[in-house]
Formats: sequence, structure tokens, C-alpha cells
Amino acid sequence: MEITPSQIVYALTFIFVIFAVEGVYLLLMSRNDRERIVNRRMQLVHKHESRNLDPSILKREAQGGAISNFLLGASPSLGNLLWAADVRMSPAGFMGLCVAAGGLTLLFGQYVLGLSFQFSLLLAGLTGFCAPFLFLLSSKAKRQKAFAEQLPSAIDLITRGLQAGHPVPVALEMVAREMPDPIGSEFGAAIDQINYGLDRDAAMRGVIAHFPNPDFRFLVAALEMQRETGGNLVDVLTKLSEVIRARANMRKKVSALSAEGRLTAFVVGGLPFIVAVVINLINPGYYSQVIDHPMFLPQMGFAVLLWFIGIYMIWKLVNFKI
Repeated sequence: MEITPSQIVYALTFIFVIFAVEGVYLLLMSRNDRERIVNRRMQLVHKHESRNLDPSILKREAQGGAISNFLLGASPSLGNLLWAADVRMSPAGFMGLCVAAGGLTLLFGQYVLGLSFQFSLLLAGLTGFCAPFLFLLSSKAKRQKAFAEQLPSAIDLITRGLQAGHPVPVALEMVAREMPDPIGSEFGAAIDQINYGLDRDAAMRGVIAHFPNPDFRFLVAALEMQRETGGNLVDVLTKLSEVIRARANMRKKVSALSAEGRLTAFVVGGLPFIVAVVINLINPGYYSQVIDHPMFLPQMGFAVLLWFIGIYMIWKLVNFKI
């Protein structure tokens, strides 16, 4: 069956609506009462009227029920991904949303647009699974970036607490009380685990599971070394904060110098697909006349391979590890 331009427009409109509904729902679930309480853990502290929380409360909030436990057993990284992305949904609720969006797209494509089952299944996969997981990865990347930006201020806060004569756990608790998400919630969860008997070093290493930031690893290593061998922790943390800020400034300079190259990668990478869509809308029979030719798929596959190689080379030229 030949696909008409109107069917393509209907399909794109439906996909846009699905994406918009999913985005608004996940945004509302992940930003509830954010302006009233400083961070996620402090919301639970306020709710339970307790300065410290049993770590099992945070665990139950993140994991959910029996179906969620089954999903976490099959894919342990799903729970960490939801937590790192700050999505207030259990794994079962998130997968239910994905299945519902995919099923609606499949039915709409087949019975409303009259598309083939294979094409409808492809659209269902994009709207039901690819888009939600891309949203989670994007949210996780934003929170990891925010964590890295907050880390120097958190180290300065710990340093001032130590200079005032507070022990290390109290200085860490100051970060949990004063700093917003994501670093405030992570430090608060670690403090709760310490108060309920977990070793301090193990609790701090647990934060690395959600935010594997190399600079934060230096902080954890400094705390562990000071605990084992002693030394001037204030001086070490002051130098660490200066180094992290210097590296952050260098990253910003590199990002500014490579901005033109990254824009080139996006334009060059997206242009072939935009041109293909426009040609198909203007002349729907342009590709259908040659799609059955035995050389069509090999040539298109070779073109896609060259596209990947070009994008990879451009991306390697404009990205530097500092």
C-alpha cells in the first residue's frame, strides 16, 4: 500500500501528541512541590516529621511493589536510572506507561492511519520505548551535570563546617540540609544510612553508584584517607575545590571553542533525513520506484555507514576529555 503525504502528517502529529503527553506527565511527576521543600529527601523528612529517615523509606519509594522488584531483578540498572533521573515513578509504573503509549500508537497506526503492521510496530517502539528511555537518559545527564556544578560549593560548605569545629558527619549533614537537588538529596540519603549503622565510607561510595563523578571520587578518597591516616582535611578539600573549579572553567572554554563544530555535526547529521522526508512529501513515488531494485538496500546501507563514520569523526574532533 502506498503511503500518502496526509498519512505521514497524521502519523507525525500523533507522535508529537504522545511525546507531549509523556513529557508533561514525567515532568509533573519529577518536579512535584520542588519550590516548597529544598530537595527530594527533605520532602520526605517534612512528610514523616523526622530529622533522619529510615533508608528503607527511600528504598520503598524508588522500588515499589512486587512487579517493580521483578523488573529490577531482570534489569537492576532500571532502578538506578529512574533514581538518577529523579522520576517519581516505580519501575512498574514507568514500564506500564511505556506499554500503554506503545499500544495506543500501534492501534492508531493500523486502524486509523491504515499503515502496515511493521510500520505501526516501528512507530510504537519509538513512542513507547525509545522516547521514554531517551527522556530518562537526558534527565540523568542534566542531573549529573548539576551534581558536578554543585560539588565545589558542597566541598566549600564541608570545609567551613570543619573550620568551625564540626566533625565530618555533621559537616556532611550541612550539605544535606542546605544544598538543593541533586547533591542535597544524595548526601542526605548517605547521612541517613550512616545514622542507621552503615559505615561512612560505604555510604559515600553508594552515592557514586548514582553519580559516578570522577571529582566526587576524589572527595570520597580524601575522606577515607583522612579517616585512616589523619592529616589536614581542610587544606586537602580547599585544594580539591580549587582544582575542580579550574577544570570546570577549562571545560567551558573548550565548549565555547568547539561550538561551531558541534553545530556542524547537528546540521550535517540531520540534513540527509530532512531532505529524504521533503522529497517523499513532494514526490511520493520517488523512492517507491526503485525500492525493489536489488542494489537499493546495499547502497542505502553503505550511505548510512558513511553517515555514521562522518558524524563520529566530527564528534571526536569537537569533544575533549579534561
